[in-house]
Amino acid sequence: MIIRTYGPLVALLLLGAVAAPTSLHAQHLGVTVTRTSSKIRTGFGDGTALSSQNRDAFGGGLTYRKALRSRLALQPELLWVGKGTGSPGSPERSLGYLELPVLLRFGALAPTGSRFSPIFSIGPTVAVLVSCRLKAPPLTNGQQCDEPLASTNLEYKVRRVDAGAMLGFGVEARTRSGSIVGLEGRYEIGLLGSEPDAGTSRNTTAYLMLHWVPANWF
Repeated sequence: MIIRTYGPLVALLLLGAVAAPTSLHAQHLGVTVTRTSSKIRTGFGDGTALSSQNRDAFGGGLTYRKALRSRLALQPELLWVGKGTGSPGSPERSLGYLELPVLLRFGALAPTGSRFSPIFSIGPTVAVLVSCRLKAPPLTNGQQCDEPLASTNLEYKVRRVDAGAMLGFGVEARTRSGSIVGLEGRYEIGLLGSEPDAGTSRNTTAYLMLHWVPANWF
């Protein structure tokens, strides 16, 4: 219950505790906010498929960038991401994940030099399910996904751990103060079955992200 309630804060504190000792006086630790649009596409044994309506949500967290060479950085992230489904006539499923992408970021700006750069990000990601709520009439407050829906006795369980691939394009710019800001669009496709009881199911999520890497935190 504590993790479900304070999931975003837990994400920030965990990455902050790991990265802060080496980052407070260098241009490494950053903050990200994101708007997500996600759905689960499910395939059945008879060859039919169902693509749920997108569910929009907000998220955010911390990033840590480590320069590997000029204009190339390794960027692990710790994000709180909202996903789920919201098909008309079906229960709305609201999912909350701690997402851990590890990305190669091509075109990443250095603390000095060029002030503007297009960027390309690619890498794997692992997501841990922290919360899952079902909402369907007459359940105005919802219930846990691992409990059968009372009105139909159907289950809507979701895999606790998901893994996927993430791809992103965007731009970065360095301000007069030396901070770096970036705008990026990403697409993530899950590689594991999201729903254990379905034939095949994949979480797919589109991200619109705003990054900020301050020149100095203090």
